[in-house]
Amino acid sequence: MRLADGTLATGTTTDAIVIACTAKGRLHHYSGMATDLGFLVGRTVYKAVAEGISNCFAYKGSYGCIKLN
Repeated sequence: MRLADGTLATGTTTDAIVIACTAKGRLHHYSGMATDLGFLVGRTVYKAVAEGISNCFAYKGSYGCIKLN
């Protein structure tokens, strides 16, 4: 995947995020892709990125958006 200027878009399955919480409810020590929580976060991020790309193309056409190679 490349950005509009031709540079490679980066990211790996080991990239991490921090989610703030209220310390109430179920405790999760790990949320990798093989866990229910990790799957749900991954699916949500995938859908959000796909929607963002779709919106970009709808608004700007292919100019200024990512090229999928």
